[in-house]
Amino acid sequence: MIAIAHRPLAAALQLVCQRYADPALSVAQIAQSVGLTRSGLDKACREHRHRTVSQELKSVRLTRALEQLRHSQAKIAAIARACGYSNAKRFRKIVIRETGLPPTRYRRKNREEGQSA
Repeated sequence: MIAIAHRPLAAALQLVCQRYADPALSVAQIAQSVGLTRSGLDKACREHRHRTVSQELKSVRLTRALEQLRHSQAKIAAIARACGYSNAKRFRKIVIRETGLPPTRYRRKNREEGQSA
């Protein structure tokens, strides 16, 4: 459970954590689910989390994807789909932008570091 005093925002962030794998999940859907407008939800999120709901969703997706790259044998495309990315090519660009490495190199590097520790 996410500890935020703003109940609709807490519910929205919980929804992000539950449904991040759905590539069709949108901020508008999340806002509607918790009874706020998109702008109202983003305002609350910026006030409490210092970023937008879209940034939260992207962060959750990337965090889960990087965990899977480090700890699973799944194919890159399967990880991309499982984490809500619409295609592996886009996923690859995002991983490179955020980590400086393509997914396969990120996986190899982080497995090697984990095994030597």
